[in-house]
Order: sequence, then structure tokens, then C-alpha cells
Amino acid sequence: MTSLFSISAPVALGLAIMFVMAFAEGANDISKVVSTLVGSGITTYRKAIFFGTFCTAIGALAAIVLGKAVAVTLTTGIITPTASASTAYALAALIGAISWTLLATRIGMPISTSHAIVGSIVVLGVIAFGPGQVHWNIIVEDVTLPMVASPLIAIPMALALFLIFEPLSRKFSLATSHWVSSGAASLAEG
Repeated sequence: MTSLFSISAPVALGLAIMFVMAFAEGANDISKVVSTLVGSGITTYRKAIFFGTFCTAIGALAAIVLGKAVAVTLTTGIITPTASASTAYALAALIGAISWTLLATRIGMPISTSHAIVGSIVVLGVIAFGPGQVHWNIIVEDVTLPMVASPLIAIPMALALFLIFEPLSRKFSLATSHWVSSGAASLAEG
């Protein structure tokens, strides 16, 4: 019988690196969604970060159920099975994504950590296995097209939501609106 504490060194290292990735992603994402709370003077920085972290964690739990297709694409869909990516490959891809995310965070550049991970997997796959071992059609269909289509879908949706909620916002204070919008954005970041 295997206990939780008897895991192999590569698995433990992978978990530690994934924790660092989660930290880097949180550092890059959380300030984007709670900045209006602090900037408008509605709350303190610490309370805003706590609130954003709480809402993001709830969103992450929801993503466990709803995001299985993304996980499958990231773990098995980008590189061909014949490339036989090793544990070292996975760790190197994570370290590449972490490095880019931390650099972007340090210089204040908002990025998509999901795209950082995909980019890391693709670049490393081309270097390690050659361009023929990358499923370019998956990159186009599952990454590029959604990236291009999402603003085209989001803009009319945002307008529709604005038209629906704008009359309601007159019934609530500006502070309440800030809390709701920051909470919803944090939930979506999860």
C-alpha cells in the first residue's frame, strides 16, 4: 500500500514545480482582477488579494470539472505520442512557462499563462523532437482559433451583459458593483 508521503522524487519535484507555476500564475493574474477594488479606495490591498484568491480558488475547483478537455490537449494533444515525452521534458516545459510568467509579472506585462504553457510545450517539442512531432492542427484549432474568436464572441456578450446589468447597477452602490465584477473576474481566472 502506497501512502501519500511515499512518492517518487520526480513526482515530488513535479509537484513542487507545479506549485511554483500556480504561484507565478496567481501573481500575474490576481492583480488584474482586483486592482479596481484597491485603486478606487473601496478596500485595502490585502483584503482585495484575499477576496481575489478566494474567488479564483472556487473557479479553479470548477475548472477541475469543466476543464478536462484543456488538460487532455495540454498533456496528450500537442506532441505526437511517438515523441515519447519524458518526465524531464514535462519538467523543462513547466520551468520554461514559469520563467516566462515570472519575467512577465516582474516587468508588469499581463500574459496568458495557458498560452505560456502551450508555447513552452511547442518550443520544447520542436527543439527536442522536431517540428514534425508537433500537432500543428491542434495548435491552430484548439489554441489559435479560440484566441482569435474569443474577443469576437466576448465583445457582443459584454455589451449584452452591460445592457442587462446597467439598469440593475443603479440600485446598488459603486462599491458593490466593484466587488461583484472583481469576484466574477477572479472566478473566471480560476
